[in-house]
Amino acid sequence: MSDQPVLTFKTAWQQDDAQAQAVAVDFWRTHNLLPAGIDPTERAGQLCVLAYDDDELVGVSTLELAQLKQLRRDFLFFRCSTAPGRRHEHIATALTEVSGRVAGTWARANLELEIAGFAAVIESPDLAPLAQFPVWPVRQPELTNNAGLNLVGYTREGHQVRVAWFYHVTV
Repeated sequence: MSDQPVLTFKTAWQQDDAQAQAVAVDFWRTHNLLPAGIDPTERAGQLCVLAYDDDELVGVSTLELAQLKQLRRDFLFFRCSTAPGRRHEHIATALTEVSGRVAGTWARANLELEIAGFAAVIESPDLAPLAQFPVWPVRQPELTNNAGLNLVGYTREGHQVRVAWFYHVTV
């Protein structure tokens, strides 16, 4: 039996969905998931995907458009939060894959923005076993919007920066 729940996903990226944003804000506040000084209502404006196990919200992802200076390109930076009691169920992995598809589809529909890919700063100590691999392959073959997450550098704090280039992008 798999330890991964059967999840359903609600896409909220660029939809200005007040109800989804309110649910995300409540999720972050209830579980105290945002760093000090981060306004959850502002973060909700970056909402990408909500993950549900039946009617229970178990994870939330956001995207933020920003330039990755060392690559001289704009990327959609991914963040996700998983309910504390639900960690180690691969919910974050599922959110990463679904959010990557959403980001790639949106980038292709908005080519004038010249978004190069999907990026993440890896902060979770739970991902330390994967840190030794320069490329994290995608787990689902139908994930056709981007390649695996490639290591491209480190933050000042020592966190890995990883990107998945969108297939429609040239350099």
